[in-house]
Amino acid sequence: MYEEAGEEYRIIVTHNPSDKSARYRLGLVLLGTGRYEEAIPCFQKVLGIDPNHVLAHGALGVTYDKLGRRQAAIDEFQAVLRLDPHNQNAREMLKQ
Repeated sequence: MYEEAGEEYRIIVTHNPSDKSARYRLGLVLLGTGRYEEAIPCFQKVLGIDPNHVLAHGALGVTYDKLGRRQAAIDEFQAVLRLDPHNQNAREMLKQ
């Protein structure tokens, strides 16, 4: 299921590189399948299109955390809190 969805999102972003929704979802598929290094540029490109995309900051933080890049993860979770001060997920991730 993940692989099929990932392929669909790849096709969409190939034809429409500025589709931040498809690119974000492709990143989620890659994150969910443990392909962390591949997920990073997806989330970074979403943030290049929309620097205030709270979900992309959060997902990038989780991805960095999975890779043991704690300071990069912290930076992303802090970005989430700047944009959404009441975000409990970011607060929890910062406590770890």
